[in-house]
Amino acid sequence: MINPKLVRFSLLVSCPIILITLTPISAQRIAADTLVDAHAEGLLPSNKDNNSVLQKIISTPHVGTTTINIPTGQYRFRPGAIKLRSNLKFNFAKGASFKINQGALYFVYPSPHAGYNGGIKNIVWDNAIFIGSDDQGQSSFTQSLHHAQQVKFLDSTFYNWADCKI
Repeated sequence: MINPKLVRFSLLVSCPIILITLTPISAQRIAADTLVDAHAEGLLPSNKDNNSVLQKIISTPHVGTTTINIPTGQYRFRPGAIKLRSNLKFNFAKGASFKINQGALYFVYPSPHAGYNGGIKNIVWDNAIFIGSDDQGQSSFTQSLHHAQQVKFLDSTFYNWADCKI
């Protein structure tokens, strides 16, 4: 004969285990794309240096593709490097541009893993305008694409002159 207290205890312990095993954990982690308004995050035409703001936006982890909306305006940068990560889309509004007046700004596409397939992937620059000015000497935006995969420049333009007004 089975002891009723022992059976009841067994059911109470099994019930939560059954509920936990039946709850689909992966369903709670569905990859959702993220939309970021760069202006709301501090990327501003009035800033003399937007390097750290853009790097912070890029470095913030998100699941899925992160689309960074760049509103109309000319965003200034200083020489240095901005390290990209996989699954980014830069969506420039009409009249939005990145400008550097002196030196070079490198957009770095790192290789987190060894080998030719180890680079970051899925980067889109849509309607981007890059202005390398010679206001204070030659300057440029450099895209360092070593081992990167699926990098697209859609309707994007690279300029190199002092008085470029878009």
